[in-house]
Amino acid sequence: MPDERESLVSDLARETWRSWIEMPRWAQLTLVAGTVVHLVSSFAHPGVPYAVLGSIRVAAFVAIIVALIENAKTLDEFYARVYLDACAIALVLSSVILYAGAEFGVQFGLLTVAVLYGAFLLGFVVAFARLRRA
Repeated sequence: MPDERESLVSDLARETWRSWIEMPRWAQLTLVAGTVVHLVSSFAHPGVPYAVLGSIRVAAFVAIIVALIENAKTLDEFYARVYLDACAIALVLSSVILYAGAEFGVQFGLLTVAVLYGAFLLGFVVAFARLRRA
């Protein structure tokens, strides 16, 4: 099994790098800027009014999504299928987690974004592993 895992990691890294290279430069910059701004605004925000901070976070999140959509458009049929399956998995998984949290009084707040990102990342790896064997 170690060979299978190593090949999964190397295949995933190779395909991810290839997709990054094929992205338009503006989408690369948008993805990096959106990610950096979102992370910085989530952890370091002394003295910034909440409305401004919230607006910055939303704009950064939208930038990330726009860049990922552009990335999905540049990919071959296999990788586009991985994206589609990852989105389906993420939708179901994050919906269940967020709904269950709401039912049991768990307030995710800003961590809702982490649930969405985590569900997509997990879905992406699962879809990639499943589809590369087909």
